[in-house]
Amino acid sequence: MSTSNTSSTPRRRWPIIALVFVAIAAIVATIWFVPKGATNGDATPQVTETAGPTNGATDNPNAGDSDTPPDPEDVPWQLANWPYPGQYADLAKKYDYGIQKNDNGTPDDKTDDIRFPIFVIGSLETDKTIWPDSVRGPLTVKTLEELVARTLAEPDFCAMNAVELYNVELTSGGTVVWSGKDEMSWVPKWFPVTEAGINEWAAQAMGSSPKAQYVTAQKCALVAATIEQVFVDKGVMGNITTRLNIHIKETDAKQVDPANPFGHVREFEQNPIQYTGEFLVLAYELKGQVAACEAQVMWNIGDGRFALPDCTPKVTTPPPGGGSSWCPYPKVVNSIGECVTGKSSDASDYVYIPGGTAAPQTSVDNGVTVYTTEEDDDTTDETAGGDGSVSD
Repeated sequence: MSTSNTSSTPRRRWPIIALVFVAIAAIVATIWFVPKGATNGDATPQVTETAGPTNGATDNPNAGDSDTPPDPEDVPWQLANWPYPGQYADLAKKYDYGIQKNDNGTPDDKTDDIRFPIFVIGSLETDKTIWPDSVRGPLTVKTLEELVARTLAEPDFCAMNAVELYNVELTSGGTVVWSGKDEMSWVPKWFPVTEAGINEWAAQAMGSSPKAQYVTAQKCALVAATIEQVFVDKGVMGNITTRLNIHIKETDAKQVDPANPFGHVREFEQNPIQYTGEFLVLAYELKGQVAACEAQVMWNIGDGRFALPDCTPKVTTPPPGGGSSWCPYPKVVNSIGECVTGKSSDASDYVYIPGGTAAPQTSVDNGVTVYTTEEDDDTTDETAGGDGSVSD
């Protein structure tokens, strides 16, 4: 009996040993397969560096944000590491934009419950626009602050400003003083780099979830901050001719999309036609300096379109021998001797000398001598009448 009891003891231990091995294997497997960046008991993995771009920074930069969370290793800016600024939410509200809250569903997330603007497509607010190719309605306050507010809340206006500022190069005396490609090197990662991608990017931003819109709002905050912190408000200036201006593509301006007449975001493009108008002008200008024309950017006050001024020099030649008076181009002398803005077809108002080649002449009524020359002016009878008058 004793022999039988001794030999049966090991047999009863085998099941216990097997269970111990199974338990150890289960623990090892659990530890091995916990997602990288997560801790035991944490069902949601932490965001880690990925092989490809995320959060709208896809291979197609023209697309807006998806629901993919931001990549904290994103360079040169780390969107995940700074919250949307409260003062920008307040500014958007000041300009009558709605405000929403970011809700990640994670109470301990530092971006949870942060306020940011409810987006509006400015180019679709046709009850406010003036022209079929307007990019938005007229500016109301006409200040740098208003530009910042519109950039924060209107994805199409934001993307237009990102594209144009990225592609601009401002100079002074032939020297580059500010380059968008250098100072806004983050634009290609998060925005289109040509006008053709603006509408798609804006439409994507409008169609995404509030969580993804929050990240788009951060991107537009960067564009707004560039406008606010880099440029000086020079005020509204009139009679400026453009060398570049942005409008709604003419093929889109001519028609309504029958499939989506009130929600189709139309395409932007560089306007092939330049014009003279009134603009809110900003300049890159350091203290003690006066920004050259070539260091200025501007927005039309009638529809917010981005533009650059034509800085072709206008040469004025004072009268030989220091005549009785000199009224600088493009102003003219009227019939009572005042130097005013504009032109007239009345020969008694002033005399225009094409190219400065004609002999000195005086105005008919008051004897004020006016000598005005434009560079490379090859106008003849189409501009100046035989009696010295100028046609409109």
